[in-house]
Amino acid sequence: MINLILVIIISLVKMSQENENGWITGKNGRESNSNCDFPQTPVFGEIDIGKDPAQCGSECSRNLNCTHWELTGFICRLKSGYIHKDYVKFYPSNSNKKCGIVRYGIIKALIYNY
Repeated sequence: MINLILVIIISLVKMSQENENGWITGKNGRESNSNCDFPQTPVFGEIDIGKDPAQCGSECSRNLNCTHWELTGFICRLKSGYIHKDYVKFYPSNSNKKCGIVRYGIIKALIYNY
């Protein structure tokens, strides 16, 4: 019985973190998705993040100019400018791409379409 309750609680937590389009909300206003990128926006920085893909969103959130990012393999590409989730290009589920948006701070809030 306790195991069933735990499974239900964990399922509810996971459902609350993922919205209708597969975007997962993380800490500090970050959202990410798999098998995607933002092909129409220029790259202003590239970082080899080693073996921890979660670091790409962290690197972007530390940079005041970064509003969104793409990850291909272990190369994190930092991007800036106006962005909306409608600008995302999705790939087949076996791609090694990931992308995300960082939403917080007064400067970043001004460029989003909330």
